[in-house]
Amino acid sequence: MNQADDVDDLRLQTERTVITVCSVSDAAVLFRTLEGNRLQLQDSFAWMDWAHSEGDVCRYLRELQTAFRTRTGACLKIEVQGELIGILTLMDVEHLHRRARLECWLSAEAVGSGYMREAAMAVIAFVFQEWNLHRLEYRCPIRHRRAFRLGVHIGMQLEGILAEARQMGNQFVDQALFGTTRPRWEAWSSGNGGESNSHFAAVSALFSPPNSKRRMH
Repeated sequence: MNQADDVDDLRLQTERTVITVCSVSDAAVLFRTLEGNRLQLQDSFAWMDWAHSEGDVCRYLRELQTAFRTRTGACLKIEVQGELIGILTLMDVEHLHRRARLECWLSAEAVGSGYMREAAMAVIAFVFQEWNLHRLEYRCPIRHRRAFRLGVHIGMQLEGILAEARQMGNQFVDQALFGTTRPRWEAWSSGNGGESNSHFAAVSALFSPPNSKRRMH
């Protein structure tokens, strides 16, 4: 895959997806995509709390473009055949402790395609290798089965449950905390997928997120 630090040059390419840095010029299409998926995303993606206009998105993208140049954050768009289908963001980047948190969402039309796993794997490899991070975290509502499975399917392990860690309207909901370190993830990605599958079966039995009719990533 192609990798670079310049916002205009970064391009991660997988078998089916292309991942690049979101720019201010993406604000309009990104806001339309968010609006079209608001019902699906409102209780799982933090952007939905404040992204109420194209201007809101534009301001945030400008901040994250600057953050990408200093390696303190990123907003990366996922495209398939030139169409934006999702977003991956790097949040809470702490170079002192070499760690960060991954957030992501996928449009309803792309759910179940495997695109997010494919793109997330490329981004994880990038930040471990190019940003020299040691640890990545991923959080999701425990009742979201697809989001819950994604944590394990991108090589992370369930490390615990964060009680009432996310506010949704007037409620606070529990979140699953997934994490991995660079040595652990590189060992897994080089062929140790069987361990991940066993881990998923174990945590599913322990925490068993309840059935939900809502669409998830």
